[in-house]
Amino acid sequence: MMMMMMMMMMMMMMMMMMMMMMMMMMMMMMMMMMMMMLMMIIMMMMMMMIVAASAVATTETKTTTETTKMMTIPMTMMIMMMMRRRRRRRRRRRRRRRRRRRMLIRNMVDDARAADFTMLSVVILVIMGYSDWRMLRIIGVQFL
Repeated sequence: MMMMMMMMMMMMMMMMMMMMMMMMMMMMMMMMMMMMMLMMIIMMMMMMMIVAASAVATTETKTTTETTKMMTIPMTMMIMMMMRRRRRRRRRRRRRRRRRRRMLIRNMVDDARAADFTMLSVVILVIMGYSDWRMLRIIGVQFL
């Protein structure tokens, strides 16, 4: 009888261990998802920085808008590629926002030709902060 009890206890322990392992695996999966999100955010930041650098580096002529246009297209492509991995529901929601932001970058660089590049850097910082586009407009007006 005692042996049976011991065996039962052992089995229970094993089951518990298995459950714990499964939980750990789930946690790891969640962590991986979080890491993917972080990587995506970092990638987007890098892209924004590249756009800013190209806008600042070129002289105050039409070339600025051209360079940013050149940069925004691959950037949006990258983001679209990333979004394909997620659910379509989210993707549709993001696409509108992204289009608006892309237009914003173009408008922003047009403004940067009039103002100095400090405004542009601030606007890019705000974009990196993932804020609302109305706030961008307000900051732009303040710096102009």
